[in-house]
Amino acid sequence: QKAWMDTKRKSNKPEMEAAALQITEAIKAFKPSLLFLGDDNAANYLGNQFLDSSLPIIFWGVNNTPVKYGLVDSAERPGHNVTGVVEIAYYADGLQLLKTLAPNVKTFALLSDESETGRSNYKEVEALARDGKLPLQLVETVATNDWELWQRKLLELQERVDAFFIVQYATLKDAQDQHVPEEDVIRWYLAHTKIPEAARSRRGVLHGQLCAVDTDMAQQGSNAVAIAHDLLANGKPAATYPTVTPKRGPRLVNAHRAKQLGIALTPAMGIEEVIEEAAALKTA
Repeated sequence: QKAWMDTKRKSNKPEMEAAALQITEAIKAFKPSLLFLGDDNAANYLGNQFLDSSLPIIFWGVNNTPVKYGLVDSAERPGHNVTGVVEIAYYADGLQLLKTLAPNVKTFALLSDESETGRSNYKEVEALARDGKLPLQLVETVATNDWELWQRKLLELQERVDAFFIVQYATLKDAQDQHVPEEDVIRWYLAHTKIPEAARSRRGVLHGQLCAVDTDMAQQGSNAVAIAHDLLANGKPAATYPTVTPKRGPRLVNAHRAKQLGIALTPAMGIEEVIEEAAALKTA
């Protein structure tokens, strides 16, 4: 069985708690041999309902440290009935690829929603910027779930910075408190932005953003399944099974966006995969 918390549309705490309660009851009724939890909200809200139970739990796609959620004591020795796959983001690599594509870029602004995933990512980018570990200078962070504010800040900032780094845009809501679909966000973005951007993930490049260096998503899934096999078939305990991180995925570039920005793609740029279309434009 599978269930979906739908925390992109239902993003406030009461809604997430209600979804977690409903799914928790379904899990108890189903009595599974294993529980897979994808992303931070599922890991946090559902994982803690079954912490230290006899049910083995495997998370994947978690951006924040699972230690923060109380699910594991450490990455090396989890200590409970929970282990899994922590998603690593390659922020500096993505910005370096952006600088390779647009050599004159020197400054950037962060754009994010104010979700759990967005927050954990933009905080890490800010920390890297403070430590001087990024190839571009961070000027400002925009982190909000207010769609109209997100739009205003973007239009203002593109007059002051050379590029954007887009972290997350899954939980934006309009003035009527209605969720704005990700494709609508990027369709508007592509129509109104004249400077280049790096995306946090492959999904962003598929939507139509210029470039990204992301986790190897296929390996992320296979890692989770390999852990499940060891727990169920080989009897290994989650308490002593170290969490793992996937390797880096390909250097991705969206050819449609590159053309829109007047960037000629060449083999010397080190591009490892080219996405030809912008999915957000196809759904218009």
